[in-house]
Amino acid sequence: MTFDGGTVIADLLADLRLRGVEVQAVNGALRVTGRQAAYTAAVKAQLIQLKPEILSHFEREREASEATYEREERAWAVQYGCALACAFGYSDALVRRAEEALRFRPARAPFSIGPHAIVVSLGNGIEARIYRARRA
Repeated sequence: MTFDGGTVIADLLADLRLRGVEVQAVNGALRVTGRQAAYTAAVKAQLIQLKPEILSHFEREREASEATYEREERAWAVQYGCALACAFGYSDALVRRAEEALRFRPARAPFSIGPHAIVVSLGNGIEARIYRARRA
């Protein structure tokens, strides 16, 4: 059996799902649940033989999913943060500064936008603070 970038593994897992068998990676082991009738000795032997490749497949899926989440979360934060800053009446120049800070912000790092200041955590205890000039 040849492995071309996980296609065989993905096909195997999809076929098992169609037959009512779910395979998951849990702490370096495979957890198999579902229809007992579909979990034959041949399927068990195949899973045992391909265990390292299956675990590797799940790890690649997790990493890809995490990267996608971080990219989408960062894009959302920039869009939401800029819209909120505009709603609070910040100038275009300050909104651009907030956008820059939000783009450099690590995924999941906190930020807040209020009527008087924009605060963006940049990690390692560093924050970008953008204050609105007080009107006289």
